[in-house]
Amino acid sequence: MGKSIEETNIIGNLRSKKKKDKKSPYVGPSMQELREPTNLKPKVKRKSTEPKKMVNTQVPEVVLDAFLLYCARNNHFRNNAFPKMLKFVLNKYKNDVFQFEDNINGSSVFDCQKVSANFEVPVELMQDVRTWKAIKKVNYQDIYSQAIVQYLNQHT
Repeated sequence: MGKSIEETNIIGNLRSKKKKDKKSPYVGPSMQELREPTNLKPKVKRKSTEPKKMVNTQVPEVVLDAFLLYCARNNHFRNNAFPKMLKFVLNKYKNDVFQFEDNINGSSVFDCQKVSANFEVPVELMQDVRTWKAIKKVNYQDIYSQAIVQYLNQHT
């Protein structure tokens, strides 16, 4: 009918052993293995092929928005598109008098607030901009904003 006391003790011991034998479900390296050094390669920073200079400037908000929209539509990176725009303006006014354009896509450029923008420009191009600035007697901010405005007016 009933189980004897010995049978219940044996069954109880078996159950308790099963519970004790059960460990956490985590299967992986032990803590000692985790502490050992691994043979993974360290991350290497990608170096650019040509030296670049960071340009920190302030441009009108409308100009920056139009520039970023142009880059997004044409799948350009802004640090690749901006030097093209600078080269365009430098070549366009190489022998002529520098002219300001005050609107982009019908909206006025100079009425809006200026925001800060950062671009990477190759060092050689920056030297050309520096000499061109001295000859034409124009501010850097004007050169940068006009480069974007005139390039976008010409190509959109």
